[in-house]
Amino acid sequence: MATIIFDLDYTLLDTSKLNKISHELLLKNNIPEDVIDLANKKHREIHKNPAFLEHVAEIEKLGHKVLKEDIDQFLSTDLKNYLKGPVDHVLALLIEEGHRLILLTRGHEYFQCFKIRNSGLHIYFDKNIYICEEKKEEIIEQMPLTEDVYFINDHADEIETVSKKYPNFHYVYIKGPKTPHDRFIDQAHIPTLDDISTLPDLIH
Repeated sequence: MATIIFDLDYTLLDTSKLNKISHELLLKNNIPEDVIDLANKKHREIHKNPAFLEHVAEIEKLGHKVLKEDIDQFLSTDLKNYLKGPVDHVLALLIEEGHRLILLTRGHEYFQCFKIRNSGLHIYFDKNIYICEEKKEEIIEQMPLTEDVYFINDHADEIETVSKKYPNFHYVYIKGPKTPHDRFIDQAHIPTLDDISTLPDLIH
């Protein structure tokens, strides 16, 4: 049995689709593009990780209003069709094969919980869900790990950082928008996938 640690955004969830929906909601509320961009910039100066309500708060500081009913509607969006590839099938198969699945995601707790719950991913991870602001390598210390551990992530920088502390882990890089081509991934000969559809073939 292996322990498989999954990232959430752009690894299991096609977060770019969710970002598009939130952007369309803001445009629907007559928020100008330049205000959306400026509010996002201000938000990211304060918070390391993007989150919807914090972005809206910055927009409102700039003198614009987002309707509460639109905010509520966004936070109740069904995300089951926002998964990146055949995620349900693959996770169910890995559980059937006896592997322990762990979800480790970085971000605001309420926003990550919304994504996990509304996408239905929580059913595959039970209590093995960890949300942190940063430094995933420190959270891993708290996890119930087996001898063989796989770390699945779309962010090459995170893979590089974790690999320095856990050189015996197996790493798999999922192509995402942040670092689609990264020198470290190539130099370390880390398997690269478009999504997790063929991941079971790599699990020993």
